[in-house]
Amino acid sequence: MKWRKEEGRGGTKVGISTARLLAKGGLIGPKKGMHIANYFPCHEYYQKYEGYKAGEEGYPSNAGLD
Repeated sequence: MKWRKEEGRGGTKVGISTARLLAKGGLIGPKKGMHIANYFPCHEYYQKYEGYKAGEEGYPSNAGLD
């Protein structure tokens, strides 16, 4: 949410809504939790792109904001 505020981009409508809910201490069900958990391994390859890590040129890249 910090990146989105600073960069004015990143995330899907559903992802942003879920992030806001969790940031406010809201709860999600097991199905939604599994959906979120499945996201990370599917997008692990983004880490190889320049700008993914702080200090690299182009940080934060679109990969870090998705």
